Amino acid sequence: MLSWLNAIIYKDGTIPLLNDSAYGIAPTSKELFAYAKRLDLQWSVHKLKESGYRKFVSGPFEMILDVGNIGPDYIPGHAHADTFNYELRIDGKPFVIDSGISTYEKNDRRQYERETRAHNTVLVNGKSSSEVWGGFRVAQRAKITGLKEDKYCITAYHNGFRKSGVEHQRIFNMNDKEIMICDSLLPISGKNGINLIHLHPDIRIISVNNDSIKTNLAIFNFYGTDEIWIEDCEIAFEYNKRVATKRIGIAFTNQMQYTIRYD
Repeated sequence: MLSWLNAIIYKDGTIPLLNDSAYGIAPTSKELFAYAKRLDLQWSVHKLKESGYRKFVSGPFEMILDVGNIGPDYIPGHAHADTFNYELRIDGKPFVIDSGISTYEKNDRRQYERETRAHNTVLVNGKSSSEVWGGFRVAQRAKITGLKEDKYCITAYHNGFRKSGVEHQRIFNMNDKEIMICDSLLPISGKNGINLIHLHPDIRIISVNNDSIKTNLAIFNFYGTDEIWIEDCEIAFEYNKRVATKRIGIAFTNQMQYTIRYD
């Protein structure tokens, strides 16, 4: 567990806010590692293979992404409909973030925070990639149907939108200068998707054009989009505390691509 924790955390020791993760409810990673050393425990370098998570570090970018199945398969109570979700830090600063969780109550907010629309990925026909309900239940789960990866590129497929007759393909490509994300709804047959990108509250949007958005930290460039908009939303770093921020919405047909370039 120490090895896995060491692999998933950011350089500053904080955790990504994936699934039912929140700050302020458990010892920090630094405290856990210090305690382990006092107990004379040892840990090794660990890869994130079986977990379905991956971490890319290149130049100013530090990115954690999800290309795995919902799990654990026998009781996925803390899972969200977030297949192909990701978080991105640039120059050590949070940029694209997950919405986190603010409650375990079985209410509208808990339902929203588990749905695809609360994450940095794609909806089809307004539907989540997996059916989340009842606070801790998951049905019609998205399954990874293909995965190809090397050090700086991952191509993955999931079947969460099989009722709509499409498979979602997402390509992550990263180098020292930019992140590229390409989404395709296969087969190409006039299917409509919505791509969502949640920004950290410290990120300021400077300008919005038909094919680009400039922020105080990086620039988005979009290709193959039908419409781009900015909307208000709330994210949670801790339980019972929600913070106002912005998210980008992008409507597209069949396929789209966007890049994130450090400004």
